[in-house]
Amino acid sequence: MTDEIFSLEENTVANQRKAIRYFSNHNQAHITLKKLFRPSKNINIKIINISSRGARISSEHKLSIKAKIIFDLPIKGSSMEKVSAKVVSLYNNTEYGIAFDSIQHDLIDQIMEHEDDFNIA
Repeated sequence: MTDEIFSLEENTVANQRKAIRYFSNHNQAHITLKKLFRPSKNINIKIINISSRGARISSEHKLSIKAKIIFDLPIKGSSMEKVSAKVVSLYNNTEYGIAFDSIQHDLIDQIMEHEDDFNIA
C-alpha cells in the first residue's frame, strides 16, 4: 500500500527556491546598468521580494536578460548596500528576476534588523 499523501504526481511542480524570500509593500531602490562602452545608467525600481540569492523587482525601464547590474538598496540606519547582480528572468513587461553574484546573508541580516516593513513571502 502506498501513502498517497507523500507521493508526487507527474504534473506537480516542486518548489525550486533555495532561500527564504522577504517582501515589502513599498520598498524603493535603484539599480545601475553596467554598460561596456557607454555610461552607466541609474534606474529606479521597486523591490517585490528579496532573498539572499536574488530579488524580484519592478521597473518601468526595459531590462535585457543577462544584463549586469549593481543593485543599490538603502537600509534605514545604515548606508546604501551595493550588490553585483544580473537580470535572469522576465515575469511580465515590468517585473524581472535578478540573481546576486554571490550569496548575501549579511544583506538579509541588515534588512531584518533595520527595516520594519519586510515580511516572509
